[in-house]
Amino acid sequence: VREEWDQFREHDVVFLVTLEPPATQFTGRLEDLDVGEFREAFGVTYIRGAEILEVLDEEGNVISEPNPRDRKTPVGDVRTV
Repeated sequence: VREEWDQFREHDVVFLVTLEPPATQFTGRLEDLDVGEFREAFGVTYIRGAEILEVLDEEGNVISEPNPRDRKTPVGDVRTV
C-alpha cells in the first residue's frame, strides 16, 4: 500500500469513502438495487473527492515531484497529502 501512496502525483484525483457496516449483510444482486439503495446496502456514509497538490514524507520533503529526475527517495513511512 505504501508504494501506491508514493505514486500519487500533483493533480491526481482521489476519493475518500467512509463505510460503516450495515446491520445486515447484503445478499442480493447489485443489478436489483436502485441507486438510492446502494448507500444503505453497503454502509456508505460519506464520500469526499480531493485533488493531490503534493505528497510529503516524514521530513517534509516533496516526493510527488512530476519530473522523475527531481524525485527524492521518501524518508520513513508517514505520508502527508
